Amino acid sequence: MRPDLLKIKEEVKKQFNAGFLKVVKYSEWVANIVLIPKKYGKLLMCVDYRDLNKASSKDNFPLPHIDTLVDKTAGYLLFSFMNSFSGYNKIKMHPEDMDKTTFVTMWGTFCYKVMLFGLKNAGVTYQRAMLKLNPANCTFGARSEKLLGFVVSEKGTEIDPDKVKAKQELPLPHTQKEVRGFLGRLNYIARFISQLIEKCDPIFRLLKKHNPDV
Repeated sequence: MRPDLLKIKEEVKKQFNAGFLKVVKYSEWVANIVLIPKKYGKLLMCVDYRDLNKASSKDNFPLPHIDTLVDKTAGYLLFSFMNSFSGYNKIKMHPEDMDKTTFVTMWGTFCYKVMLFGLKNAGVTYQRAMLKLNPANCTFGARSEKLLGFVVSEKGTEIDPDKVKAKQELPLPHTQKEVRGFLGRLNYIARFISQLIEKCDPIFRLLKKHNPDV
């Protein structure tokens, strides 16, 4: 069996045995599985809920702004970071909405009895209900630590070197969409680049209409 299919089979079995899933025979909503690469060669099984999310109303619960969150964290002598263990899966889906999370596999059709990552309003719901922690992903008493793409310490906020390396290794953009994507990545670290707008002026020109260079 192909490694990707084996991963899906193992993950579905694991989640079903944990009580996260139930079998579905008929449903108006059916989504497909996608595998997302993670660190150290691991794969994360996700469900493509783009169609469901388009039909869902947005929950406007205010989420913290990343820059504000990072700035408030930096500047302290010691740091502790805590990562919840399957936090999303501790929140139960409303019975009437379970069937909307239906997804199809080679071994059956299932839906979630608990909330999962990828749903439109999962993030704001999770913000309201931080639960059991995952000790393997918790850090206590650290002098510095990575946080949301940055490194925070007593000195303040710095760029995560891994993120810098990733940007340096980006392939050259060849379309306007790729150029916009590159500018978006630069904007994320704009505070660390002096006169960024002036430096990016030649790139902005590439986005002008009828530019032959793109």
